[in-house]
Amino acid sequence: MSSQQLSAVPDTVPQGIARTDLDPRTKRALEEGMAVSLLEKGGRYEVRTASGNWYEVDVVDETCTCPDWEYRTPEGGCKHLRRVDVELKLGRVPRPDGRLPEQARTSVNQQNAP
Repeated sequence: MSSQQLSAVPDTVPQGIARTDLDPRTKRALEEGMAVSLLEKGGRYEVRTASGNWYEVDVVDETCTCPDWEYRTPEGGCKHLRRVDVELKLGRVPRPDGRLPEQARTSVNQQNAP
């Protein structure tokens, strides 16, 4: 399992994401416990769910290996694809190019300062 713990998205979400009037997949993406980690540069992420399943999400190709995506290909993506998008916007996972989010780089630089 990744070093990241399963969690729901905190109450403070990126500007433009409101919890009211969300479609069911987006609501589940925000509320269900999931751990997201970068698999490789180029936009491939692993999403582990509270049920113990894991899926591979590609944010560049906008695909997921979950049954919802494979059988229904929902407009806007499955909950896993949506969750990766939210985690990226929150800066909680590395960007598709592998670079750390700005706040993580700042924290690492401060720790390494003399």
